[in-house]
Amino acid sequence: GKAKYHRTYAARLDKVDTAAVFEQVASGTATRKAMAAQLGVPPATLGWRIDRHESKMYSGTWTDVEMAQLMELIGKSPPPYSWVRFAKRLGTKSVRQCISKYYNLRTAGQAAPMK
Repeated sequence: GKAKYHRTYAARLDKVDTAAVFEQVASGTATRKAMAAQLGVPPATLGWRIDRHESKMYSGTWTDVEMAQLMELIGKSPPPYSWVRFAKRLGTKSVRQCISKYYNLRTAGQAAPMK
């Protein structure tokens, strides 16, 4: 917990383009763990910074249009789903938000379970 506030790690991360790191992780070209090792910071510290960037970048509320688009993408794709592709197609939601929305809809009985 305290590592994310450590001055040395904060200084290293302040020199990095957080948006570029976020894009690499979100697109699947790099993992948080690999990026953290490359930057010389603990994965939890980098994860905290990425999560904070993500929350500023994407709206937390889903519109009916966004939900319809997500369900259409899911309906047209066989499992395992490409959540990165879905998030890119939507453009307004992160990978994590797409997965979470699907599982929430599935739990509520509004989406079919994966086969």
